Amino acid sequence: MPPKRPAKQNNYKLTRIIQEEHGRPIYNLQFNTCDLRYTHFFATVGSNRATVYECLEEDCNTRVVQAYVDENKNESYFSVVFGVDEEDGTPLLLIAGLTGLIKIIDVHEGRMVRCLSGHGNSINDLKVHPRYPSLVLSASKDDSVRLWNIKTCVLVLIFAGAGGHRNEVLSVDWHPSDDWKFVSCGMDNTIKIWKFSEVEAVCLQSLSWDPASKFSFPTKYRQHPEFSSARVHSNYVDCVRWLGDLVLSKSVDNQILLWRPEDDNKRPKDAVRVVQV
Repeated sequence: MPPKRPAKQNNYKLTRIIQEEHGRPIYNLQFNTCDLRYTHFFATVGSNRATVYECLEEDCNTRVVQAYVDENKNESYFSVVFGVDEEDGTPLLLIAGLTGLIKIIDVHEGRMVRCLSGHGNSINDLKVHPRYPSLVLSASKDDSVRLWNIKTCVLVLIFAGAGGHRNEVLSVDWHPSDDWKFVSCGMDNTIKIWKFSEVEAVCLQSLSWDPASKFSFPTKYRQHPEFSSARVHSNYVDCVRWLGDLVLSKSVDNQILLWRPEDDNKRPKDAVRVVQV
């Protein structure tokens, strides 16, 4: 008999525990994947506070670089992402939560430079477009997903309506290679894939829109996704991510599935093929 292979060793070890002074749950943590200059920085949000940390090489340590505390004590931030100003390369921090406002912070100057409003309830998730960092998706408790241009401060697209979510949207993620495609999930137990390449011109128009224009931006609406299914999970779906053309989704029942829409025309339109549990 061949000799038994030694058991694989876990090469990961705990190096540091950070306790933030507000003592409230930390709802989101994101590394800066938007700007290669600052990939060793990450940000957290909890209570009415956002904190930026730097990972230090020595002793696997971290240090607090900046902290932002909202003057509204009733605010509670649920999502944070890093962004970048396409014109001058200024690093940005985008935070959103209970009040339904997207606040954009200039990290170099340490101050809020813009605030976007439009959602009718709290915002659960934000995602910056991988190719156009001025375009940002927001997922909300008002059952909608919205596409914003944070440079020109316009609302580009609203994804809601007849084929949209029927309860609050908890998570969204851009497709890694298809510019005009994303996936969303929420408390209605469904996962939806949205594709909107036919309105690409409107998205690009928002990049050059004059914020001082006397005309309102022609915001578009999408009511029907390319794919929608409640067959993946039987409970709330609180996180979704692309893995190539496959989808990773997590339910509150602590189950993570890797799957893709079923391409067999003989099966129901909402059928899925689970690749791995």
